[in-house]
Amino acid sequence: MKRLIINADGYGFTNGNNRGIEETVKAGIVTSISVNVNFPAVEELPKFLEKYPNISVGVHLNPVVGQPLSPLEDIPTLINKNGEFHYKNFTKKLLNGEINLSELELELSRQIELGIKLAGSSLTHLDSHQNRHLYPKFFKIFLKIAKIFGIERMRTHHQMMCIETENPKLNALGYYISHPKRYLTASIARFEMSAAKRAGMRMADRLLSVCQINKSNKTMHQSWMNIIKNVPSGNNEIFCHPGYVDATLEKYATYTYERENELKELINPEILDAIKKHNVELISFHDI
Repeated sequence: MKRLIINADGYGFTNGNNRGIEETVKAGIVTSISVNVNFPAVEELPKFLEKYPNISVGVHLNPVVGQPLSPLEDIPTLINKNGEFHYKNFTKKLLNGEINLSELELELSRQIELGIKLAGSSLTHLDSHQNRHLYPKFFKIFLKIAKIFGIERMRTHHQMMCIETENPKLNALGYYISHPKRYLTASIARFEMSAAKRAGMRMADRLLSVCQINKSNKTMHQSWMNIIKNVPSGNNEIFCHPGYVDATLEKYATYTYERENELKELINPEILDAIKKHNVELISFHDI
């Protein structure tokens, strides 16, 4: 049986994201969301869940962009002189040992606490902004706090690449030959997923990933038609970023107007028709 979670990332990041994501949920295509809890727009989450109680919710752990939830004096290595996260410098500082890991754990814990408060029993899983948790130092903390808070599901990073193409397996081989560093990072991610499973985490069998072969991406209709056609048997996840551009998004993101194009494709009735045609069952993290 072919089962698919379509998870919209970035609820709570901006009001424009919230509007776009709600449209995809209303259209019946998005079954799960991941929430940036450190932005004011997250306050809309409880009312959203009143309307859509079957949606699964993940905390999109974010020590990268925006302001922290923790008092600034508690996390001095996580913030810049403006009291915001380091954004583009976060990874460099993490790898160089300039991020205090106890401070990182504290901030991430506060984000999970707020996620639990706002989502209640709808909270099912964890992932992170820009997948930064896959860096080993971060990943250890990720698994630790998941256990502390009793969260047993997460996004997998066992990837099926080039899912948007006519022949994913062949194109994935060519992609990895052309991008050997991506093969290395994918191998590390698979190792981490094995460690996560040993720690008791549950996840989909694979993450369906777009390689942008010939610049194809999630803003394109044919890409989504191929994605749906190529969904393999088992439990699968794909993430998306529908939304409307607003001032907050323009300030904090590089992926902006593409979100509006993703939204247009996701609410296109032809996508749901393709899901039915190819016998794909839409599920959420509640079903993992």
